[in-house]
Amino acid sequence: MDLVVGATGFVGGTVAKQLCARGRAVRALVRGGAGRKEAEPLAAAGATIVDGDLTNPSSIASACRGIDTVVCTVTAMPNAGGDALQRIDHDGVLGLIAEAERAGVRRFVYTSYSGNIRVDSPLERAKRACRPGLRRAEWKASC
Repeated sequence: MDLVVGATGFVGGTVAKQLCARGRAVRALVRGGAGRKEAEPLAAAGATIVDGDLTNPSSIASACRGIDTVVCTVTAMPNAGGDALQRIDHDGVLGLIAEAERAGVRRFVYTSYSGNIRVDSPLERAKRACRPGLRRAEWKASC
């Protein structure tokens, strides 16, 4: 089973729907769960919706149980305000990586930040800081 984190976003939603279309079992992590309007197209495509929030480690731990592959496309952008990039793109993703390791997830695909853009920004720092956490050889960061 695959877990897509960031499934209500454009990239994550596309990934989740494509995985479902290919016959993969998909669990989509959605803050607020199946009751959110943004979860409807994911459920219609065949994904199982699970309530989870990267700022709540216990919800992430349960979402990772029984998962073979995590696909993480999450970002607080473009609506990031305050410390959202730190809480979601940095701390939340590092927590997700740790929970995926604890749960025995075999593969972790992380959509990071373009290697061609070298502008010091909170988003770049948060995304790049998570990449070293992908220790396993079969885990990778996509730029």
